[in-house]
Amino acid sequence: MIFFFCVNMLVFQSGDTLFFEEQGRTVELWVLGEEVDADSTVHKRRIRQAKVSPDNRRFLVHTFVVDGNYEYEHSEIVFYSAAQEELLREAYSGDEKVLYESSGVYDSLFIVAVGDKYNRDPSVRVIADGYATVIFERGTWQRIVSVELSSNNKYLVFHTRKHYSRKLWDYIYFKDLTTLNDWEYQFPTCLSCKRTNISLAINDDGQVEAVHKAEHRVFSKEGKLIDIFLQID
Repeated sequence: MIFFFCVNMLVFQSGDTLFFEEQGRTVELWVLGEEVDADSTVHKRRIRQAKVSPDNRRFLVHTFVVDGNYEYEHSEIVFYSAAQEELLREAYSGDEKVLYESSGVYDSLFIVAVGDKYNRDPSVRVIADGYATVIFERGTWQRIVSVELSSNNKYLVFHTRKHYSRKLWDYIYFKDLTTLNDWEYQFPTCLSCKRTNISLAINDDGQVEAVHKAEHRVFSKEGKLIDIFLQID
């Protein structure tokens, strides 16, 4: 895979609109959102969403198609340079669907997450320099709640869930994209049972901070719990 860039072209996003700028001047707009296929007897709906990389030189467009009853038909994710050159395209149908919320476009890599049509049973791949690295396969986790990437693009951390002993438990899953070392941490209480959530952050040293209510847990990149404290605002 070869990436091409127009060095003067940048892309910005505001809601459902992409703005393409060259030398500080807007030269084109893409308006996304939801469209109804007027030529279809079942009134198919096409929902298009976008994300832009932090350096504004790449973007992705996710297309999700449903029939008139909002039953899933197919989905597609396309990655572009800011000059609108297509870099990667993947399409799925049947029991496979792009997971838009867990996919992403970054300065030096793409994240592609795929699951079933109910957003369960995910797989994740990272694509960089034309090569794909499998982060985890389908069947590993029941659901991805959130994902964070360190600003140097070296470490990934997920809030995931899977069943254990008849309950859906919350986990932190970490992946070092250089060494491919990983670790997971199961929260000692069933947070999903209590309808609470976890906020994740990861720094450029691979240190992970997980916040649940006022409780902060800090992990090293090797997965060691190095600090736990309460912070009351």
